[in-house]
Amino acid sequence: EDIQTNYDLPASVATWVKALHDHAIPGGKMNRGLTVVSSLRSILDRDLTEEELYLSQVLGWCIEWLQGFFLVADDIMDNSLTRRGLPCWYRMGKPLDGADGEEVGIIACNDSLIVETVMYRIIKRNFKGKDYYIDVVELFQEVSFKTELGQLLDLTSQPNTKVNNLDLFTLDTYKKIVEY
Repeated sequence: EDIQTNYDLPASVATWVKALHDHAIPGGKMNRGLTVVSSLRSILDRDLTEEELYLSQVLGWCIEWLQGFFLVADDIMDNSLTRRGLPCWYRMGKPLDGADGEEVGIIACNDSLIVETVMYRIIKRNFKGKDYYIDVVELFQEVSFKTELGQLLDLTSQPNTKVNNLDLFTLDTYKKIVEY
């Protein structure tokens, strides 16, 4: 609804973003997001207030959005066919009238960025004005950067020539990919 009310864009844009959200975010184990609430309870060693529960749930969902952003991009880079038992987003049909049989395709690169930006908008909407707002934003940025470096290592250490060269994929490289 934010797109429809705050931007002068055709309804098809909101329809596209909703289809992207419905496909890319739900369906995982949700363990990343659920861990936020559980961790905060453990750290504070008490029941959470209504606001703490709400904000920890929002933060958990933001982690799921971050994962969705990475997965949409990763599927393109890896040329994956399926994700969570469904065709990858880039292989889905375009959610547009008259685009029957056309795949989302390379537009999914932009879509992954939309998922990331929506996540930051959710963080801003819920945490701006809190003393720790900048810390939350910087944490998400740092996690993103490290994950992107790990993805780069993963992509550049695989055989990418006509002759398979496994010399690039060392135990040290593997450990760094897992770390990042």
